[in-house]
Amino acid sequence: MLRGAPQIRSVRHLCRLLRCKKTDLQRICANPRYHKFSHKGRPISEPLGELRVLQKRAQYLLAKIDVPEFMHGGIKRRSPLTNARLHIGKAAVLNFDIKQFFPSVKPRHIYKMFYEYLRFPADVAHWLTKLVTFKGQLPQGAPTSTVVANLVILPLCRRLKLLASKHNSDYGQFVDDGTFSGPLYLENLRYLIEKIIRQEDFQASPKPHKRRTRYYWEEQVVNGVGVNKGITVPQEKLRLIQEQIRTLQGRSWTTGFENECQSVRGRILWARSLDEKKGQKLMQKLNSGVR
Repeated sequence: MLRGAPQIRSVRHLCRLLRCKKTDLQRICANPRYHKFSHKGRPISEPLGELRVLQKRAQYLLAKIDVPEFMHGGIKRRSPLTNARLHIGKAAVLNFDIKQFFPSVKPRHIYKMFYEYLRFPADVAHWLTKLVTFKGQLPQGAPTSTVVANLVILPLCRRLKLLASKHNSDYGQFVDDGTFSGPLYLENLRYLIEKIIRQEDFQASPKPHKRRTRYYWEEQVVNGVGVNKGITVPQEKLRLIQEQIRTLQGRSWTTGFENECQSVRGRILWARSLDEKKGQKLMQKLNSGVR
């Protein structure tokens, strides 16, 4: 049993915690309503109406569970930045990614987590699994998905943390993105890392940009944050923002133009949160060229 896990004794008790009747839970799970769309090439399924309400309540219960300090995704007071800070100033930074993460989290994984790890009764595990899954997988866009995914991959993450510790390395996991940092020979561990991922019923992404090891003499990036000698804005992100500012300069004011400006300002604010001076210069450049 994980610390902070709710003690749910029966389906009746579960419904009391979710503030619903058992018949309502069964009805909602039998006909789940989602709004499906695509965002940045990823299929999103957002729950609607009563389903969203119940999922938000389930999220509140599950978010109370303590997860280890090396997990950073979707956890209060943790972020890509807290993960990146672990890896500052290391000889080597190894990145990997769990392939098709949310779609690869299946009902069998979730039921096992509820029943075996959290030790909920079988019928409670069954109905919670029904509540948080859609079409045989974990839906991207549901409020419960990240907290459930973290709990499902916890055994995997613990094994990876043990491997990192044995090699005097740091390890952090941000949802599907994992990072080891430490000695120069870290790339030699990739085979073991990917083997452990397979043993836990997942697959590592084969995409080259998802499985890179960067060394101290080149730019090292973790979750979109530069980490060589401190927290910085990666050069690729910096160039993108500068190019977007140039494309806006001299253009006439339209609704689309205003939306683009807001988008660039958002990116600059993100850059300023990493590097105050660079962010300030970018904002001045935008404001001086855009009226």
